[in-house]
Amino acid sequence: MAKYSGYTDRPAVTINEDLFNIEKYIQGLSRFILECNTPMTIAIQGDWGSGKTSFMNMIKGEIEDKVVVSWFNTWQYSQFNMGDEISLSLIRQLINTLPGLDEKTSDSMKKIINGVAKVIKAGAIVAAEIGGFGNVAEGVVKVVDGTATPNAEQIDATLSLGLLKDQFQKCIQQVLKTSGKERVVVFVDDLDRLNPAKAVELLEVLKLFLDCEKCVFILAIDYQVVSQGISEKYGNALDEEKGKAFFDKIIQVPFKMPVALYDMYKFINNMLEEMGFKYELTGKDETIEYYIKLIRASIGSNPRAIKRLFNAYLLLKNIYGVDTELDEVGQRLLFAILCAQLSFENLYNYIVLHKGDISNGEFLPSLKEQKSYLDGKNGSSIYKELGIKNDDELRRICNFMEIFYKAIDHNDDNDLSEEETEKLIKLLNLSSIITTNDLSENKDEKSWIVRRSNRRLVKQSIFFTQKKYKEFNFKIYQSNQDRGDWKFQDVSAYGDFSIQKNKVEFCFHLQTDFDTETTKIIFRFDENNNPNKNNRGVFFDNLSQWAEANDFDCDENKCFSKLVSTVRYDNEDGILSVLNNEVKSILDSLKALYKAL
Repeated sequence: MAKYSGYTDRPAVTINEDLFNIEKYIQGLSRFILECNTPMTIAIQGDWGSGKTSFMNMIKGEIEDKVVVSWFNTWQYSQFNMGDEISLSLIRQLINTLPGLDEKTSDSMKKIINGVAKVIKAGAIVAAEIGGFGNVAEGVVKVVDGTATPNAEQIDATLSLGLLKDQFQKCIQQVLKTSGKERVVVFVDDLDRLNPAKAVELLEVLKLFLDCEKCVFILAIDYQVVSQGISEKYGNALDEEKGKAFFDKIIQVPFKMPVALYDMYKFINNMLEEMGFKYELTGKDETIEYYIKLIRASIGSNPRAIKRLFNAYLLLKNIYGVDTELDEVGQRLLFAILCAQLSFENLYNYIVLHKGDISNGEFLPSLKEQKSYLDGKNGSSIYKELGIKNDDELRRICNFMEIFYKAIDHNDDNDLSEEETEKLIKLLNLSSIITTNDLSENKDEKSWIVRRSNRRLVKQSIFFTQKKYKEFNFKIYQSNQDRGDWKFQDVSAYGDFSIQKNKVEFCFHLQTDFDTETTKIIFRFDENNNPNKNNRGVFFDNLSQWAEANDFDCDENKCFSKLVSTVRYDNEDGILSVLNNEVKSILDSLKALYKAL
């Protein structure tokens, strides 16, 4: 039976759970930890969700029988607004988890920690000599202002600071002697979840007080968090170069999570197997490689983001399956839609709001081309509407749409069938239930059915099926909402032709009124865009006479319109007949007038 339990954010515990084939990195770093000189501090760097905790867990599993291990998670402490106490909590946690300490040594250490607590609470630990941060390790601790006379409590606290490192070193020596092991390895997780300034303070404590022989510290943190923390704590006192020097002073080995090198095939294959995916139309390798392309072109290789993607996918797949099982093509399409939604939200919203244009064979293919966003009558507005920041982002969007389109056009014939279009629109509607934006059209099913029917009839007319009408450059337009007399279900096909330097634009509309249950077929043409409209010549005089003789109305802007016919809205054969005969006759007359010049 297929599993639809979803994917939790639980980190991997042992190397047996390695789904990315990163074992060589784990083993290599584990060997380094066992063999390196001490003291040593290693930073495991990566974005949230990149797998830092899993990575450290697997390292811990590889070395814990050879070293003394202590694990500290800063996230649980940060939730309680412990402020300055978090540094002391780390030290207390270390003491409590170190095996083999006798009671006397443990009590002595706790007294010293309490003394240090007085220093911290009194605000005595401050940054010193900020301008010369190259010697930060020796300059961070400063007891009050040198011009002030310290009281007895401050003297005791200062002595406690001096004793802390020495006493901690004695604790380490005793633990190693008792355990028979050679070093202590301390894992500090989720540093990048702290307030950045607090994360920097914790790093200072680690360096100043716990920099002891036979100790290796493994910290889950990213340089960007440290950089931000330094900026928040010290303001403009440190430039970027000195900030990096601070990081380098504390961290001897920066290790970046090899996210770009993750074996995505193994990971995706495991997820598809867990959900009982069946490869009916395409082979296993081809399907998995396509899913990998979608993921890499959208959310990237972040494991947490991928799990979130698959959870959304499982939820929607189950909702769809209440009525009918989603086939393999539909599953692939739904997955592609969710990739767009999670990574290119503005693009996804744009497609949803223009889903009525999907049946137009040009709409989706145009989103694969950069020029569609930049050129033409609507190009620049699309670039602006999507909030595209730069050309790199535009290239990413177009690259994704190239891959996305293959999920829709599953037979790869570069022509969306009515069935493919219907499936895409249905899944777009389904996907909207997990978006953070309200994209609902508030349109009933009848409006959608008639909207698609009107568009389909226009595309089935001779103007789109016979080659001789290609010279008119017909395009289709539908509005995404009611605009005055123009309704959501209405459709317009528009084109143009030129006479010498003059241009005539024309269109025919299907306008459906649900109150009267009719569809009006209207033909319009316009010479208002003619650059020579004040000197139209014989042709445009003849054109105006022809329009009046054929019962066209004319407004003050020289826009001509005629109600060609009114047909019951659900009489598709009748509507198509009007288009292929009466509208054709009008357009042929215009064409004949053009040829007569």
